Amino acid sequence: MSNPTYGVPGNQGTPWPQYGDNGAGAPMQGMPMQGMPMQGGPQNFQGYGGPAPMPIVKGPSKAPGTILIVLGVLMSFVAAPILFFVLMFQGLSGIAQNMAAGTVVPNGGNVEVGTNGSYTVSLSPDKASSCALINASNQSFEMKQLQGSAEVFYLDGLAQGTYRIQCQGLPSDARITGLPASGEDMVSSTSGAFLWSTVVGVTGIVLLIVGIILVVRAGSKTKELQQQAMMQAMY
Repeated sequence: MSNPTYGVPGNQGTPWPQYGDNGAGAPMQGMPMQGMPMQGGPQNFQGYGGPAPMPIVKGPSKAPGTILIVLGVLMSFVAAPILFFVLMFQGLSGIAQNMAAGTVVPNGGNVEVGTNGSYTVSLSPDKASSCALINASNQSFEMKQLQGSAEVFYLDGLAQGTYRIQCQGLPSDARITGLPASGEDMVSSTSGAFLWSTVVGVTGIVLLIVGIILVVRAGSKTKELQQQAMMQAMY
C-alpha cells in the first residue's frame, strides 16, 4: 500500500507540505521569520534608554564662606605680620631717638627734662630700691618702677628744667642712663606691635574657621538636596 500524497499542483509525490507553498506548514502572514529582526524591535522600544540624567539642584551658595576664607588667610598670614613689623619698627625708631637724646651721669648727677615733662632712668646692670628727681628748689619727685623692675624708673608730668638724680642702694661707681621719655610710652611702642598684630591675626583665624564651616555646610546641603531630587525622580 502506497503512502498517501497531498494534492499540491506540480509537486506530485511529495509526502508532506513544503514551506513556500500554500500548505499548512507555511508561516502565518504577519509573523516574522526566524533570523529576521522584528519590526519595531528592541532598538525601537521606548523607556529602555541609559540612566536617568542627574537632576540639576541649586544648593546654598559657597561664596560667603569662600570670601571669609580669603579674608581670614590675608589677615592672618599677610596683614598681621606686616602690621607687626611696621609698628615694631616705629617703636624701635622712637626708642633709638630717645636713646640718642639721652645722657649718662653718675648717681647725683644733673639731667635735663624737656617739654614733654617725662624722664626715664636705666640703672642696668645695677639695681636700686628707689630713685627721685630733685629740682632747683630742692623739691623731690619720687620716680615709679617700670613694671616692678628695680633697674628702670620713670616719671611723667614734670616741669621743664634741670633735675638732679638721686637713687638709693646704688654702688658709688654706678652709672645712670637718662632718657627724656616716658617709660610707659617706650614699653607701649613695642608692646603695641604685639597687641595689634595679635588682634588682627586672631580675627583672621576666626574668619577662616567660620568660612570653612560655611563652605562645608553649603556642600553638605547641596548633596542632601541632590539625593532628595534623585529619590523623587526614581519614584
